[in-house]
Amino acid sequence: MTASSVLAQRLLYLIQISPWPIIGTMSRYVEHVYINDVWPRWVAIFDLQWKVIESQRFEADADLPGVMEAAIERLTAEGWEIEAPPRFGFSFIRREGVRRLLTLTPRNPHDDRPQSFTPFK
Repeated sequence: MTASSVLAQRLLYLIQISPWPIIGTMSRYVEHVYINDVWPRWVAIFDLQWKVIESQRFEADADLPGVMEAAIERLTAEGWEIEAPPRFGFSFIRREGVRRLLTLTPRNPHDDRPQSFTPFK
């Protein structure tokens, strides 16, 4: 027997007696940001301190991928460079050393209420 076959047999044995199940394939999270909902959506641009630079509201039946594509085309024409495709509904953009966040969100960007519960108030 070679050293590699002995090692393979030991690994097989350890796998067989292991109390933990073997995970076959990992499930992947499916992002639903571009699926239409009953609520309106906003395309917003924030600076890196979460100050709203601009926002535009779209109704629930809007073509959300088309909305983001149009926003990216407009920003590109204005000289902004997109850092990555907005696969999950957001992307960073930059121009002349300035970096901003372009996002598609169901939350009104001008709503300044807390987004989570805090027991300290």
